[in-house]
Parts: sequence; C-alpha cells; structure tokens
Amino acid sequence: MSGGRRGGNLLSKDQLLFWSLWFGVPAVILGFSSVTSNALALAVDLAPRVLGLIVAGALGWWLGARLAKRVGRPATAYPWVYYSADGGSTWVAKRVGRPATAYPVTAALALALVAWVFIPTLHGRAPATVVSGTRRIASALRAVDASDLEGFNRTSAARGTIGACQFPTLRAWSDHQLDAAERSWAEKVADDLGARLRALAPGDLDGYKAVAADPRLRTAVGRGLEGRIDGFSAWGERAATDLAATLGKVRPGDVEGFLLGRRDREKFRGAVPARASIVSKAEEAWVVESVEALEAEVEPLLSSDPKRVSERAVRALADLERCGATREVLSRVDQLRRKAFSAGLEQAKREALALVKDKKYEAASASAARFQAKWAGEAAAVGSSDVVERFAEGYAFLADLARIAMRPDPK
Repeated sequence: MSGGRRGGNLLSKDQLLFWSLWFGVPAVILGFSSVTSNALALAVDLAPRVLGLIVAGALGWWLGARLAKRVGRPATAYPWVYYSADGGSTWVAKRVGRPATAYPVTAALALALVAWVFIPTLHGRAPATVVSGTRRIASALRAVDASDLEGFNRTSAARGTIGACQFPTLRAWSDHQLDAAERSWAEKVADDLGARLRALAPGDLDGYKAVAADPRLRTAVGRGLEGRIDGFSAWGERAATDLAATLGKVRPGDVEGFLLGRRDREKFRGAVPARASIVSKAEEAWVVESVEALEAEVEPLLSSDPKRVSERAVRALADLERCGATREVLSRVDQLRRKAFSAGLEQAKREALALVKDKKYEAASASAARFQAKWAGEAAAVGSSDVVERFAEGYAFLADLARIAMRPDPK
C-alpha cells in the first residue's frame, strides 16, 4: 500500500466490508443466542434488537475510524487480519499497522452494548426496561399497605408485563426481587394478623373466625409465614384454657351448669380443632368427677335404701348421656345400678326369710310380690327378671302350701 493511501482513509472498502462482516456475524449469533430452535415467534420478536446491534456496531466502527483519523495517532502493530491486498478477490494475511485501530473497535463494542441494553424487542421490551420495571413494581409492592389486598394483587399482577421471560439472564434476578417484595408485604400482613389475634379476648370466637377468614391470610401462608402468625396458636391456647377453667367451676353432677356452656365449647372445637383436646379433656374430667361424687353419695345408702340408689343411678345415666359421657364412664354408673338391684334383692330375701322363720308364709309371699312389682323395671334393665320371678314364685308356693295345710300366719 502507498503512503498516500496509508494517510488517507483508515480502511479500504474491502476492509470495511470485512470488518462489518467480522463484527456483524457474531452480533447476529449473540442476538439469537437466547432463541431456541422451536421458538420462531421469539426470534421474530428479537429481530429489532439484532438489527439494532448490527447497525450500532457499524456506526460505532465508522465513528471510531473518524475519531482515529482526527486524532492521528502513530501506526501501531496489531494481530494478523485478512484483507484484500490488491483490491480484488485475493485475500491475504498481513500484519496491519493502522493509526489508532482501537478507536473503531472500542466504539463499535460500546454502541453495540448500548444497543443491546436499550433497543426493545418487537413488543417493546428491553433489558433496561426489565430492570427499571422490576425495580418500580418491587418498590410499589413494598409501599402497599398491609390492609390493601386488592392493591397488592393488582400490583403483583403487573409483574407479568415486565417481559423478563424473554431474557433468561435477567429472569432469575427479576423473580428474586419481586418475590422478596411480595414476601415483605406478606410479612406485614402476618404481623398485622398476629397483633389482632393477640388483642382478642379469650372468649371472642367471632373475632378469631374473622381473622381466620381474612383473605390476606392465604397470601401469608402461601409464602411460608404461618409460623410467624403465632397469635392463632396462642389465642387457641388461651381460649381453651379459659373454657376449661370455667367448666372446672361447675359443681360435679350439676348437669344444667355443664350444658350451659357446652354450646360455646362445641363452637370452639369446630373453629380451633388444634386445641379441641384441651376442652374435651376438661369435659371428660368433669364427667369422671361427677361419677365419683355420685358413688361417694350413694355408697352409704346401698344397704339401707338400695331403691333410692337405683333411681339415682338411672337419672345419672340419662344425665351423663346428655353430657356425652364415654361408654367406660357410663359402665361405672351401670355397675352401680346393678349393685343397687343386688342389694335390694338381698334385702328382700332377708325380709322374706325372717317372715318364714316366724311362720308367716302369707306375709313372706306378699313381701316377695311387693319386691317384684317395685323392682320389675330395674330387673328387666339389668337382665335379672327371671331371678325376681323365681324369687316371688318360690314364696308364693310356700304360701299356697300353708293354705293347703290350713296354717294361717300367726297374729
């Protein structure tokens, strides 16, 4: 090359074409690097960015070349490049010494980077808009009041308009920023719900249900913050303990007092099943105490007034069934009922035997008949009707024999 040419244009037309192709082909590859083979629609969407990248690179090279010419730096040796030595189709490799070749390269790369960041896709999205949109929505999410669920949903739905899915390198960052912002709002909700629960009175079941039905609760739980809303567990514990303490004040055997608060206990069990066992255990304890009190009350009467004991046991069975007593507890009362029947039968036998010893057979038969009439219902309930019948029939037979023998009862 001649000295005049070296001092004139930095590159010949062939060299300019070569450098444009050399830069343009990688730019096209870079532009389509995020496009999969089966995503033609995405490739079309990215076409403006790829075109802008090529144009920006070419423009940067031209501006850099003009700047290098104006600066007029001395020639500098650079690596091997291929260019047309004779202006024709023959390409040779030669070390190039051009003034300030770094200027065109730097300018081309800089403008290409700017174009890649700011030029949008066919639908108007660019990395810069993704970053700014992510920060804007994240800031808006953090600014939403804890009570404004509608505002949160509206702002959260806007994340779909950012278009981060078209930029895999930005998608993870964008999702992380927005998830953190949503979690920050959910934390405010959890704190608000927890404060409301801590302020509730133990008996305010309606207030508890209102908090549990709050639609914001699902948002907080969905982000793994159920452990942060400790008020649910704490209120349930306080309410269950209060109900148990109230029941503990009811006198054992006072069925009406027990049933008076049963509706509230049932409502609590339905609303807070996690703490239902506390209330259920308190009810079971009250029932057991009532049975123990009944046993202590009637035990002295078994020998003197077994019928009264039996009647008391029958009423207790009915009352305890209304209170939801377990089969095991009811069996204790039923056993007491059987003991009363046995005691009554033994008492009747002793009375009849005493009359027989006095040769009062008619009186003994009448005594056995009275026992049968008085205890028929209980005998049937405990499955001893045949025993009572045999007892009455035996003394009736003795009375018949006495009449046949014409031996009336002595006066």
